[in-house]
Amino acid sequence: QQQIIPRRQALDDFVKSMCLTITTCPIVALAEDASSTALVDLRKNFPNEKMIDEVLMKFDGGVGIELTTTSFARTTLGAVPSNRIAVKRVVQGSNAEVLGVRPGWILVSANDISLENISVDQAARIISEADRPLRLVFRDFEAFPKAIQPGSGIQSAATRVLNDYNGEPQILAVNRLLIPQTCREGAQIGDLLEVRFEARLDDGTLFDGSAITFADGSSVPGRAGDSTLYFVLGQQPAGQFPIAWDPAMYGACVGEIRSIQVPPVLGFQDKGSKRRGIPPFSYLYYTLQLISINGIALPQ
Repeated sequence: QQQIIPRRQALDDFVKSMCLTITTCPIVALAEDASSTALVDLRKNFPNEKMIDEVLMKFDGGVGIELTTTSFARTTLGAVPSNRIAVKRVVQGSNAEVLGVRPGWILVSANDISLENISVDQAARIISEADRPLRLVFRDFEAFPKAIQPGSGIQSAATRVLNDYNGEPQILAVNRLLIPQTCREGAQIGDLLEVRFEARLDDGTLFDGSAITFADGSSVPGRAGDSTLYFVLGQQPAGQFPIAWDPAMYGACVGEIRSIQVPPVLGFQDKGSKRRGIPPFSYLYYTLQLISINGIALPQ
């Protein structure tokens, strides 16, 4: 069954519009009838303009970094090869050290020229030949997971997975819709998570989820009729659930509700899913409620 939800004017109403009622949900269900045909654009609810982990630095002269290559390949449905240029070493006393550049940071661009999927030699040449002041954009690999940890005070965070895929940037984004006040310890890699979820296209069309009951009494049976599902964070078999759930649910607290924007490169890519009615190159939108961590259903 496919349901369309009405348009919302503000993020404050988004948790209601996503309707994660599922038998005993602590959130108020949809006030409107779930069969409404008004379309939505779920992408507008996410921070797609500012990446929380990207750092812009300006250099008038030399930079002072040694470069290396890091390769990424795994996605939900297979490999999308991507070479990233990373900082291997920061030269002592250099401009980079003064500005706070750290080993392991990924280089995103130099004077708006992408440094993705090129060799170290090519990246070094672009940087050395670029006009000054040189504008280098780095990605701090620790910033995104820190932003969605308990106590960060941050409601929304986004990270650029790829600069370009099918002509547009691939942005993974998280909105923390409900955060328990008492939580100090969130989900970590290797934890067994129990979740309720629903999945929609960017126009609001429902295509997957655990068992859902709407405010008007209609329902969707979900996967095998289960009201909750389990997976091991960071260790799920390929294809079990979207691989984007691993970084997006990191740090989540029991009782927390998160909405997740999954870009095509981490979803069904150029294939789509005819069985689920997902067109190629589709952004996917998941709302997840974390029910328990390792069998414990109370915030820690």
